[in-house]
Amino acid sequence: MGNNHSNKVTISKRMEKFKEKGDEYHDICNYQQALSLYIQAIDEIKSIPKSDDNIDRFEFDICINICSIYMLQNKLIQAYKFNQKAEQLAYKLREPFREALCLDLHGDIKRLQCGWNLALADYNKSLDKKLRLLGRDHLDVSHSYDRIGHIHVIQGKYDDALSMYNKSLNIRENLVQCSPVHLAESYYNIANIHNDQGKHEDALILYERSLQIRISALYSNHPDIARLYNKIGVIYQKQGKYSEALSMHDKSLQIKTSVLGNNHVDVAESHNNIGTIYNSQGKYDEALSTHKKSLQIQLSVLDADHVDIAKSYNYIGVIYNNQGKYDEALSMQEKALKLRKTLFGHNHIDVATTYYDIGIIHSNRGKYDEALWMFEKSVQIQTSVLGHNHVDVAKSYNSIGDIYNNQGKYDQAITMLDKSLKIRKFVLGQYHIDVANSYNNLANVYARQDKDDEALLMYDRSLQIKLSVLGHDHVEVAATYNSIGGIYKNQGKFDEALAKHEKSLKIQLSVLGDNHADVATSYDNIGAIYSSQGKYDEAHSRYDKSLKIRLSVLGHNHIDVAKSYNNIGAIHNSQGKYKAALSMHEKSLKIQQSAYNSDHIDMAASYDNIGKVNDNLSKYDEAVSMYDKSLKIRLQVLGPNHIDVTKSYSNIGLVYNNQGMFDEALSMHEKSLKIKLTVLRENHIEVATSYNDIGTIYNNQGKYDQAFSMYEKSLKIKLNIVGPNHVSVAASYHSMANVYNDQGKYDEALTMYRKSLTIRLSTLGSNHIDVATSYGNIASILSKQGKNEEALSMHQKSRKILVSVLDRNHDNIAESDNNIGLIYSNQGKYDEALSMYDKSLKMMLSVLGHNHIKIAKLYNDIGAVHNDKGNYDEALSIYEKSLKINLAVLGNSHIDISRSYCNIGRVCMNQSKHEEALSMYDKSLKIATSVLGNNHILVAELLSNIGAIYADQGKYDEALSKHEKSLKMRVSILGLNHVDVANSHNNFGLIYFHLGKYDEALSEHEKALKIQLSVLTDHHISIAISYDNIGLVYNSQGKCNEAMAMHEKSLKIKLSVHNDDHVSVATSYHNIGLVRANQDRYAEALIMYDKSLKIRSAVLGYDHIDIAQSYRDMGFAYYKQSKYNEALSMHQKAVDILMNVFGGNHPQIAISLGNMADCYDELHQEDAATAMRHRSNMNSNRLYQQNTQQLTNPSMELNENIMDEEDRAQEKRFQQLLGESLHSAELSHHRRNSNIDSGTTQQTSNQSLEKYFYTIASGISIEWTKLAAVLDSSIDIDVIKVRHDQIFDQAIEFLKQWYQRHNGSCIDDLLSALQTIERPDIISMIHDKDTEQQ
Repeated sequence: MGNNHSNKVTISKRMEKFKEKGDEYHDICNYQQALSLYIQAIDEIKSIPKSDDNIDRFEFDICINICSIYMLQNKLIQAYKFNQKAEQLAYKLREPFREALCLDLHGDIKRLQCGWNLALADYNKSLDKKLRLLGRDHLDVSHSYDRIGHIHVIQGKYDDALSMYNKSLNIRENLVQCSPVHLAESYYNIANIHNDQGKHEDALILYERSLQIRISALYSNHPDIARLYNKIGVIYQKQGKYSEALSMHDKSLQIKTSVLGNNHVDVAESHNNIGTIYNSQGKYDEALSTHKKSLQIQLSVLDADHVDIAKSYNYIGVIYNNQGKYDEALSMQEKALKLRKTLFGHNHIDVATTYYDIGIIHSNRGKYDEALWMFEKSVQIQTSVLGHNHVDVAKSYNSIGDIYNNQGKYDQAITMLDKSLKIRKFVLGQYHIDVANSYNNLANVYARQDKDDEALLMYDRSLQIKLSVLGHDHVEVAATYNSIGGIYKNQGKFDEALAKHEKSLKIQLSVLGDNHADVATSYDNIGAIYSSQGKYDEAHSRYDKSLKIRLSVLGHNHIDVAKSYNNIGAIHNSQGKYKAALSMHEKSLKIQQSAYNSDHIDMAASYDNIGKVNDNLSKYDEAVSMYDKSLKIRLQVLGPNHIDVTKSYSNIGLVYNNQGMFDEALSMHEKSLKIKLTVLRENHIEVATSYNDIGTIYNNQGKYDQAFSMYEKSLKIKLNIVGPNHVSVAASYHSMANVYNDQGKYDEALTMYRKSLTIRLSTLGSNHIDVATSYGNIASILSKQGKNEEALSMHQKSRKILVSVLDRNHDNIAESDNNIGLIYSNQGKYDEALSMYDKSLKMMLSVLGHNHIKIAKLYNDIGAVHNDKGNYDEALSIYEKSLKINLAVLGNSHIDISRSYCNIGRVCMNQSKHEEALSMYDKSLKIATSVLGNNHILVAELLSNIGAIYADQGKYDEALSKHEKSLKMRVSILGLNHVDVANSHNNFGLIYFHLGKYDEALSEHEKALKIQLSVLTDHHISIAISYDNIGLVYNSQGKCNEAMAMHEKSLKIKLSVHNDDHVSVATSYHNIGLVRANQDRYAEALIMYDKSLKIRSAVLGYDHIDIAQSYRDMGFAYYKQSKYNEALSMHQKAVDILMNVFGGNHPQIAISLGNMADCYDELHQEDAATAMRHRSNMNSNRLYQQNTQQLTNPSMELNENIMDEEDRAQEKRFQQLLGESLHSAELSHHRRNSNIDSGTTQQTSNQSLEKYFYTIASGISIEWTKLAAVLDSSIDIDVIKVRHDQIFDQAIEFLKQWYQRHNGSCIDDLLSALQTIERPDIISMIHDKDTEQQ
């Protein structure tokens, strides 16, 4: 074939020996020794002056071998040089076969340089030469088909590759003398295709067939056998069979070390393979150690810029990334990148791979823009080298889609993931694990958008592929079960979610063992379900298991350990263990700060968690500070239009709401909503959440229609997305019920609360904290409807759940005790109420500390009991404690501060310290109007309260003005048919009653009653009080039978609602006693008074104003029975109580002292009577001076709108008003029936003239002062005003003093004075009375 040289050159034995020995080393992969010997042989050839064909062929073979070694060492320039030399020799010899071999090697070099099309061209040229020279059925032709197949594999053209490999296999199978090793190679190549296509079982069969052939054909320690063990190990790893995989890699390693020693590149490769197994098992320390061992070998035997060293840097970088050591990971990947760029240039597939891995690190650090940049650089290289339709390109598109998903750019995410899926399906077919992963990633995006149906469809597709490819017991299958469980959790299907997570856990435990990071994740998922179900102990147990695994696998400073601390912290927070929660969240944050060295998105979540704990602790400034930090990170990392940014705005809004800063809160929630509507769609669960949050603000502002509108919007979205039986729908019904409750629409509220409860029971079970909340809410409505026993039962149900679910020392349990205390308080069981409050207080103080708004609220409730019991000093002390806490926590301008001032004002009012009360109300008003505006239900309450003070002071015109404003406001906000509107009518009735305008009073009380009967149940305490008010009017009109009927109706209701020892029952007995006294049936009156007194003494204790009232009226009854000593004793007891309650100066004390003076008169103890009357006058004078000083104090400015605390029980307010009316009625009754003098000649005439006093006082109103000016201007009318709160009583007192001074006066004097002040109506009434008596 070649030219024959005339002078034949002999190949020396030395040259042959170098080659033979080099071939031996080459066969056992000792390439460095082989290369050394080949170079020596080449040097020997160079020493020959002339060559012939034999020498050229000899040199050709050596050049080919050197070229192959340099290619293995990735020294492509040297390889190209020796291949070029071989090519020159082949052309010199004119042997086409050798030319073809050179083309093959040239193609191999191009392949390693990623010049795949150039390589393919060389392989095809070689194939053409071989086919022409050797024909189709030749072994070397099969080698060419293999080479072409390799290129198609790299390009992802698996069908084309398989076609080439099958052609190669057919040739080898048909060759009689073909070595079995060549058949084994074909099986190996086809197995690689199956492996890449995810057909692991098919690949495994062929690998094992190839292995058996090689074992029988080669010696047991052959490198090709080691290579097959590696491949089989890779299959087992993909199948999740890590023990079998490790066994295969160990076998491979043993062969390599036995043949090559411990310090060889192939041994290093095995260490890297074993390291990847440890990585998959989550054994990062072992993985890192193994990869570092590999790197150490490579650095010792290879040049520092070898491609294998770059690969080890890459492996180590991946481990550091998984450990959360991002700086170290980045350092390793950058080393790998530098090497690869040096070796391959910028446009090489390995460079693209490194960019991709760096992108993963940036993604994990939350640096999404940097990650995106890396992925885009990677895909740019991949598409230029591999084309657009390659699996590596699909992988990059997939990661870009994940970044867009994390950035909340869902449409862009879907676009990228669809691109990835399309490529994978085209290249890999429908049933490949990468296709399954594409479906999984699409599902993740749909899940973030709350498109649960679409997400579940994608997860199911992914699952079906994984089951068919991987089988049932694979970690990838477990991962999909976990994802499906997450969807079920979001849908509130906790049982289904738990089943999926437990299925996942079972697979992981069987495949990975009980100490793997993935197992820890499953425990986390199960813990999250238990947490959502309110099963905090079970959740804590799972989170602890997860933490234990992570600490042992990942070490103490891994970000997943930080996640565990956050999860446990969240449980502590839910359990009310706030200090423990804070400790956990701070631990988490510390790890994150050390791991990320910058503001990472995970740190935003930790700041959120710390903020939530501070919010629960009422540390609002600290909470806002944390949420601000979170917001800053999210804005920096994610940009202003990301869904996670809305979390920060919403959280800040919630704190502002708690601080009573409603405008600021609304602004935050509206910002959140705007982003959600931009990023998501109108019909998204997150949008529904924002509408709900905004509704809550409107409700707190008293804008009920707007609140309800927001809640309805929220509910509509939820029903559309999650259906009617979801916990979020229950939350909407709960919110709507709150509005109805605040509007006084108790039936509607109850319906909504029960709807919410039904859903919660069906989705959460009977033992969940939200179910307990529902029972508590229902109880509050039942209590307002007067159904205290039913309410108590509900609260006890609620408490039982809370005790079973929460830690026994939890503020929610304390609140439940507090609620039970409120019921006892409503029932008049004040000792039981105080006992529950004390229990609640101790628990709250231990959990929350002294400075918390819940403590302040509890002090308010305790203060209310002391106020109701008449323990005014204690009440004041407790209210001031509450105020102090609120000021420290909430600042000066919060609605709770307003309520505190109002509560203090209420005590001052009960103490008749009217100006102090007004001062408190003024402070309350300034806050209320600044926070809530001028048209709010609480402002209406304030107007009502200030009206009550004016009425107490006898300023009835001013009182009516305030009540009219209050009524107008209530009607505009609540409508005509509301209990608060009824309250306003009752207030009008009381004023008209005091003015003696009984018809108008009756009309108002009947209006109130009509509303109450339409809104409340028939047996509500408020209705009973209205009956009492009407009865009092009838009694004052002398319509005793009608009065008795009303009071008996009232008593019947009270006995049905309360026990027979309730203070309101005592009030009814007292009212019946008043009617009997008015009928001159004093013995029966005394029986009723005594019944009332026994109840009041048992419930209220000795020093209470109501008991003083009982003694005073009993004194009057004894007086009318001429039992003056008994009367005196009763009045003395009344004075003693009043002195203890009010101190030395009070109108009621002056009145009681006057009553005692009357008794002494009747007992003819004139000195005692004079002394007592002097004490009474002195008391009145001191009061007048005090009030004058207060009235002339320029700092006392009263604001127009003052409100009381809205959430005080209605019954208590009515009882207060009723008490005032009773006080007024009994005073007037006593004074008008009291005998003034005990003289013999004057007594009859006095009595005969005194009978007109009632008629005059009833009709004259404020004009009694004009009458006083005409009759006797020397009488001090200011003292009378101070002494008596009511105008009627003032008129009676004046007439009495006038008559005492002018014993000779007669009816004509009175008629003349009435004529002077132009009151013919009263003159007419006096004549009518005379006619009636005649």
